[in-house]
Amino acid sequence: MRIESIPLLDDNYAWLLIDEASGDCAVVDPSQTRPVLDRVQSEGLTLRWILNTHHHWDHIGGNQGLIEGAVDIDVICSTYDFKAGRVPGSTRGLSDCERFTVAGSEGICMEVPGHTLGAVSYFFPADEAVFTGDTLFTGGCGRLFEGSPEQMYESLLKPAGLPPRTRIFCGHEYTEKNLRYSQSLHPDSPAISARLEDVRCLRGDGKPTVPATLDVELKTNPFLLAGSASEFTEARRGRDQF
Repeated sequence: MRIESIPLLDDNYAWLLIDEASGDCAVVDPSQTRPVLDRVQSEGLTLRWILNTHHHWDHIGGNQGLIEGAVDIDVICSTYDFKAGRVPGSTRGLSDCERFTVAGSEGICMEVPGHTLGAVSYFFPADEAVFTGDTLFTGGCGRLFEGSPEQMYESLLKPAGLPPRTRIFCGHEYTEKNLRYSQSLHPDSPAISARLEDVRCLRGDGKPTVPATLDVELKTNPFLLAGSASEFTEARRGRDQF
């Protein structure tokens, strides 16, 4: 499976998952319709699936337009959001550990409540890739709009337990600010300092900082460095005010 980024809005990413053998593809968290359609059409692909990690508008805003332009499309979200009708055009919901196949690759759904109660991540073992939406960011994690700090801490343990080479594909380009906050908590960490310098160079060249591998995140992400729910809660409170 080939994975391509589609920058959207001010700092969002949608992710295109491509089965090169068939030309079928899936898109993760399309906030807009036109840029996704333009990419799909320019590469001669057929959009068959939409994967939504949660129901916020900047992750589902393109759903309806993509559905209207497709002949046969499967729109996948969490069972929680599917039952609540929070994702436009959704055709099925997935629960924790449920397996599914898109773009020729098998994925595993992980329920990760915290940012929202219906948040999920999609892990593709063979591709060493996980799509985390606004739950786990490179260098950070999402705000708590619906869930508790305890829920979010437990949710982050799931992607943190994946193989170290797993690539984190999150929903926003927040890495530099996240790492500045991480450095404020861990000023003596050479790993954080080095990562922040790399990120500043990438952004200076107009390049994305996503994805990042889990082994890097485990050394530099303050929320993965938290050793308990109480430590996480304190770190999250500080990030909200940073």
